[in-house]
Amino acid sequence: MQSNGNDFLITEDMNILKASIERLSDRKDGIGFDQLLLLDRSEEKWQVRVFNADGSEANNCFNGLRCLASYSSEKEQQIKIYKNIFIVIKDSEPSEQIATVLSKMPKGKQIENFYYVDIGNYHVIKESTDVFTEDLELLYENFKAKVEKFNLAPNYNLNIFQRAQDQINIRTYESGVGETKSCGSGTAATAYAISLETNEKKFKFSSQGGTSVILLESKNVLLSTAGYKLEFEGELSKSDFYA
Repeated sequence: MQSNGNDFLITEDMNILKASIERLSDRKDGIGFDQLLLLDRSEEKWQVRVFNADGSEANNCFNGLRCLASYSSEKEQQIKIYKNIFIVIKDSEPSEQIATVLSKMPKGKQIENFYYVDIGNYHVIKESTDVFTEDLELLYENFKAKVEKFNLAPNYNLNIFQRAQDQINIRTYESGVGETKSCGSGTAATAYAISLETNEKKFKFSSQGGTSVILLESKNVLLSTAGYKLEFEGELSKSDFYA
């Protein structure tokens, strides 16, 4: 499945943990995906573990949560990732599958010329004068020194943004993945960072994969809305479950 081009392999089979996630995520020799979502629906409040393409585990994934909305027969579903609980709300749009992730407000601060935001996972956020031409991988590598200098979490994601008329263009380099077509938690974290400076409450973002809308509510609640889509279903052979 994918949400704004951010794509996922989703399974409820625990045996997937015997596999080489890095091999499965390879877009030439494997299935190809940004993250693996291991879903547990055994309780009323679902739980999901999120693994990056390199096999490392992540603590948040808004776009992945959106995709999981299709698994629920309810309009609203509570889902837990690591220590955080989110509510995923399916919207009624006959022409497109749309879902909203409801989250508590992140925490963040400005450091020098960038923002650092904790929204379950960690995001470095920087404004750009030309978001489309920046070498995002090089910028990510350069920020490692700053992250170390200020004793920040090393498994950060980097988001760069640029205002353009009625929307904000954004690119994200994710820890354990690389640049993705979009990042739901990164977009939400960026909205929060901008709001610290401007006090804005509503944002429309455009990424390579599509658009999303972020609302910051007065009751310490953040809402992130975008589309999601099933790409294909299948089965893995036993040989695929082992490194």
